[in-house]
Amino acid sequence: MKSSYVHLAILLTFVCEPASRCFGQLSDMQTAFSQGAAGHQNIFVYIHASWCTPCRELERSVLPSPSVQDSLKNYIFLSLSLDESDDGKVLAKKYGITYVPSFLLLSPEHYLLQYTTGVAVDTSSFLQLLSSYRKNGSIKGFSNEMSMKYPDFYENYFTAFPRQTPDTLLAIQYLNIHRDWQDEVSFNIMSNMWVGRRYISYFLDHENAYYEKYGILYYDRVYQAYHSFMNTQIIKHKDTALYKLFDKVLSSIDSIRGYDKSRLSQFRYIGFLAGTGVNWHQYIDVVTSYTEKYGTQSLRGFCEDIYRTCTDTSVCRIMSQRLAKYLASGQDQNENAYLVLAILLHKAGIGQDAVNAYRTALKFPVGEEKRKYLQDQWLKYQ
Repeated sequence: MKSSYVHLAILLTFVCEPASRCFGQLSDMQTAFSQGAAGHQNIFVYIHASWCTPCRELERSVLPSPSVQDSLKNYIFLSLSLDESDDGKVLAKKYGITYVPSFLLLSPEHYLLQYTTGVAVDTSSFLQLLSSYRKNGSIKGFSNEMSMKYPDFYENYFTAFPRQTPDTLLAIQYLNIHRDWQDEVSFNIMSNMWVGRRYISYFLDHENAYYEKYGILYYDRVYQAYHSFMNTQIIKHKDTALYKLFDKVLSSIDSIRGYDKSRLSQFRYIGFLAGTGVNWHQYIDVVTSYTEKYGTQSLRGFCEDIYRTCTDTSVCRIMSQRLAKYLASGQDQNENAYLVLAILLHKAGIGQDAVNAYRTALKFPVGEEKRKYLQDQWLKYQ
């Protein structure tokens, strides 16, 4: 790839709000590092993409605000496109960036200090992000080398658009040969690509070692991997052991973020049991425990999870009875809830009640497209 570190004149773009208050943002990484070194300032990097709708909203309503502009004065502000900028692709490979908008804080010496993705697109959340970035610290697992040599499958995954799923065998072969599974390239591979149970299990089993090197970014990647692999690997293969490894590390995340880890762990387990169908009686027990302790607000969601997979008539009957009682209390009154009830009743063998629930779903004022969806779903499970 042609070097992206050619010394050019300073490249500036401008983002302006209607009142014509503008701020300059660099779009050249080498210039940003040079200015950072000269002014002893860290570089705040905003990673976006041409297809990213939240990025456009951020640029329209958040970045031009006076309070944000004032906070950005603490940094050299660098704006790079993930798909249209060579520098953006360099950072994508270096830090395993697959989601936008993402935000990096880099020292003038090229060390990664902080990395965040998934920030809400509003001024308050963005200012909180900038405030948190004023704290000192670094992510020790990444070197300050920006022009590294990567295997071809890795290079293609992080620079080609639209992104193509890499060959799992190539990734496994790389890890088989490359024995340091905690370095930055292996970290990015194991957190972004399916590399088989052996390496994913290693990634999860060595929580403390990875956290020491990558901090909260490790937990963000575990969360990302869990959602990427949940349906394609864990549920598909009914992999209870791997699910439990994920849940153990996810519970650490819940604790750090101040969430009720017991509640979230139970919630995840309900989803796993519904998806795999490994133990429907246990599913009923866990749902009962959850709703008794935390309320019935999630009941329709639980029922929606199981109607696609459950063939156990008794389970469908129990869940349809609970959902009917929940709807009779006046909660969750919408066409989707009654469609779920109708399908559960049908699968439970309670035909006339199922038809009545389906007719109730059709009585809600919906458009033709939605009505067709309801009809298609009803016919699908007949």
